[in-house]
Amino acid sequence: MSGYLQFCATGERVIDDLLHLLEMAGNGYHHTNGWVEEGYGGEPSYVDQIDALAKKKAEEIAALRADLSKALGSLDATNIEITNLRVDARFLADTLTRILLAIGFPEQLEATIDRHATMNPDEIAVAELIARRRIETAGGRKQRFGATPEERFAQDRAAALAEIAVARFFNLWWSGLAKGSEGRPDVGDILEVRFISTEEKGLLINPEDRGERPFVLVLVNEHRCTLLGWLFAHEGRRPEFEHPSKREGTVFHAVPRERLRPLSLLGEHLVRRATP
Repeated sequence: MSGYLQFCATGERVIDDLLHLLEMAGNGYHHTNGWVEEGYGGEPSYVDQIDALAKKKAEEIAALRADLSKALGSLDATNIEITNLRVDARFLADTLTRILLAIGFPEQLEATIDRHATMNPDEIAVAELIARRRIETAGGRKQRFGATPEERFAQDRAAALAEIAVARFFNLWWSGLAKGSEGRPDVGDILEVRFISTEEKGLLINPEDRGERPFVLVLVNEHRCTLLGWLFAHEGRRPEFEHPSKREGTVFHAVPRERLRPLSLLGEHLVRRATP
């Protein structure tokens, strides 16, 4: 459709029909109060048409919720340890949340997010300065996983670039030295950041990572960073994500990219956290 208001198709019929109605309403009237007017030939107003489609989607969600409730009905909550229940309940709640937010077009919102960031010369210079500072702070400690000083510099530089990209994306404060000074989160005193250099890798959760903290995964390619998604650390500690470790007795977890939460949900989490 042509007009100043256009949405990209999602491939989901119900969502695309709603987006089409919004396009028609937005391009047909200068003000939303016109959306309640009947169409030519007594056709329902755009508000009525949108309500009807939203009701249809809500019925589908209600049916799915009923199926989930039925599946969970056989569980005896009193015989389940609270720690295990917390993980499973959060996973199910997140699944329901994504479905219930479908009426609010989260896929459309996610598609409009510009998750790419090309670092400018000043940001690159700051990242290199932070990388050198982190190496100096490490002192004579053994390089991680046998990395050479050059490899360690490249890793710390990429990590700093990823943190800058996340700070820029969410408009959060960043110093670059939180981890080395007080063990605080990487960005904004709330977010932890992990980077990967190849697309086939996932989000690595270390044994010492605090479970309640959100971890953002960033793909760093030279000076270009792409935010891929996020997850609470405790959500990544599931048996299917266990990853072999070179350190005996240590268990890492590697979460595939497709199992990460969308960035739009992290934005909502930060807003709720900041709201009194």
